[in-house]
Amino acid sequence: MKKRDKKSQQFDHLGKRYAFFVAKDPVRNFLHYPQIRTLIAFSPQTRVLDIGCGDGTFLRLLTKEKVRSLFGFDLSPQLIALAKKQNRQHKKSSFTVSTPQKFTTTDLFDYATSVMVLPYATNTKDLQSFFRCAFASLQPGGSFISIVFNPLFHAFDTVVANRKFTKMTKLKIRVSFLDVKHLREIFTSQLTQFSQKHYEGAAEKAGFKKMHWQKLSPTDRGLRIYGGSFWKRCIKEQPYAIFLCTKTTR
Repeated sequence: MKKRDKKSQQFDHLGKRYAFFVAKDPVRNFLHYPQIRTLIAFSPQTRVLDIGCGDGTFLRLLTKEKVRSLFGFDLSPQLIALAKKQNRQHKKSSFTVSTPQKFTTTDLFDYATSVMVLPYATNTKDLQSFFRCAFASLQPGGSFISIVFNPLFHAFDTVVANRKFTKMTKLKIRVSFLDVKHLREIFTSQLTQFSQKHYEGAAEKAGFKKMHWQKLSPTDRGLRIYGGSFWKRCIKEQPYAIFLCTKTTR
């Protein structure tokens, strides 16, 4: 519990500042979010659970799609308060303060998503709890789509898009979030660079048998707005990866 409290404090401390950054962040809006959307088959019956939803930005984007319901939870009360405020006009969206260890649901989902949440797990036990939560929350055939810090990334101490990653220990990484125009540091956070074995092992222990890794590419619109030079190192070094797990029926 103590470690989860520290993690909650990290994001509560950033609060609205972090949410404001994400709202305008090219990496989130032209790399992370669009890539996940392409992996969701939307229909009037689609139910999506966003694990570690922050202020609800991603689910707010999905309100434009045909969906039955959107649900998000996060351990930060401050960010959930923002999510409820900013999504109050969307009747299909619901949010609550919770952790993967405590979250339960009777309405199973077609998709569970997480955008750069799993790397903030404090250890492998904490990581496993995310996969157990996703597996228990998905109906058979459902998918858990996660964007994570790439286990194979090694271009540390260089600017990648508007990020700079510094290796602190074997697994711990400091992320500097930079101003797009001047590349000045705005704030930092600390994440864990789990290995592919860590992720796949955690998924398998939760019950997932079908797993797939995928690269990310910025959208054409993102390339037009920010230019090829902004994205060049991001495309080459691939600081992020998609880890997709499907809950098979057998």
